[in-house]
Amino acid sequence: MEIVIFRHGDSLSISESRAKNDFDRILSEKGRKEIEESAKNLKLEGFSGKLIISSPLKRAIQSGEILAKNFNIKNIITTNLLKNGSDINRIIDYIKNFNENLIVVSHIPLVSYLTLHLLNQKIEFTTGSYVRIKFKENQDAQIVK
Repeated sequence: MEIVIFRHGDSLSISESRAKNDFDRILSEKGRKEIEESAKNLKLEGFSGKLIISSPLKRAIQSGEILAKNFNIKNIITTNLLKNGSDINRIIDYIKNFNENLIVVSHIPLVSYLTLHLLNQKIEFTTGSYVRIKFKENQDAQIVK
């Protein structure tokens, strides 16, 4: 099983996006391009995903929609578990229950904490970036190079 952990693409500020709150901020044009480019690179690496799981925040969902289009994935599952402040162990258990290749889209610092717990390595994510992780038979995780 492989998972790809994505940080959503660059987003507009609350005022720029005319959002009422942080929850409703949307991707900028730069953010859309970041996700498109990352999807292209991920496809070139040979990744094939079956499912996208996203934070319910609008910019994460928009990032997930771009990824879904690029990978021909029909459904995006949104979960409050992928909002900042959620219990990392609950998130990991949730992800592992799917037992198939999937893409997870969320936010800083959650994506960095997730990689820290899975890999014992904290990864700094820029907007639109990702890390690809493979689980071995014994459930140990490693970065796919």
